[in-house]
Amino acid sequence: MQLTEHEKHTETNDIPFHYQGRLLKQDRSPLLKKCIFSYIEKLKAINEFLLPSILYIAAWENNNKTNDIWYEYAGENFQHLFDSDVKNLPEIFRNSVIDRKIYLKNENKVKIQTQNKNFLLNKKISIRTELENSGFNEAVYKIKIKDHIIWLKDQAVVIPFEEDKITVSIGNLTNVTKEMEAEESRKKAEKALAKKEKLLRALFNQAYDPIVITDLKGKILDCNEKAEAVFGYSRKDMLRHNYKNFLVPEELEKLEKQIKNLSLSKPVKTEILIYSKSKEMISTEINIVEIDNTPPVIQCLIRDISEKKELEKERVKRSKFELLSTMASGIAHDINNILS
Repeated sequence: MQLTEHEKHTETNDIPFHYQGRLLKQDRSPLLKKCIFSYIEKLKAINEFLLPSILYIAAWENNNKTNDIWYEYAGENFQHLFDSDVKNLPEIFRNSVIDRKIYLKNENKVKIQTQNKNFLLNKKISIRTELENSGFNEAVYKIKIKDHIIWLKDQAVVIPFEEDKITVSIGNLTNVTKEMEAEESRKKAEKALAKKEKLLRALFNQAYDPIVITDLKGKILDCNEKAEAVFGYSRKDMLRHNYKNFLVPEELEKLEKQIKNLSLSKPVKTEILIYSKSKEMISTEINIVEIDNTPPVIQCLIRDISEKKELEKERVKRSKFELLSTMASGIAHDINNILS
């Protein structure tokens, strides 16, 4: 590591004013002490500009099994935020953590991994080892301070000093509470929407009658399970079709005329013949409604009335038979009267 001219002329026994760290008071290498002194002076100079940055220098021993950290420097705004001095700050910060989010980048995708407090406590040594190997840390901590929640984004450079078996982390905490609250609200809304969509999909699929959704040109956009059963196609295959493919040609012109009169306030109800995959002709009653959407879509509620039509035919036949029977009885009665 290269030192600046200022660092080269800094005596190893120099200790910054109000210093509450450890390394400058211990028997450490001149390089480590000069670097720590220089880092502290530079962060102090930045803090003089009264920026909202929360600057710190953390350190830990590599061969320490507990691997607890301490702060070589913590800005006044850091101490004020947690109402603590530098000595007690690590423990107070650790106890305040609810969880930690890290952002794992894989090609063009970013995966968010949330690590709770127990995970952080149990894996702290392996986490620090990962930081030592990567040389950089970026995470967002969810913190509870008294009765309110804040989020702090941590960005730090991690520097190992192998001779001293010490690792130093020079970082900046940024308050990202507003951004994370907005993100949590968005996720809650997405979760609620997904739950609602799941419920609507269940109701859609459990409907007794086939339901088909199309665009204004007739391309099928969605259908329920009952439609799959009646038409004989899977949902995937249904989406490749236009509703016109299922209509008896003679019926197409009739239906298109009625659809032209369709509006949000004026649904259409009609009886029409359709074809299934097996070319079976099915008598249906269709309720067609335009759905207010962007772009607009059409919902077709289709009821199979084949059985109803058959019963109607049977009723008509029976009525005719009864009429003929009545007429025959009357004629026979008249003939008997004439003969008598």
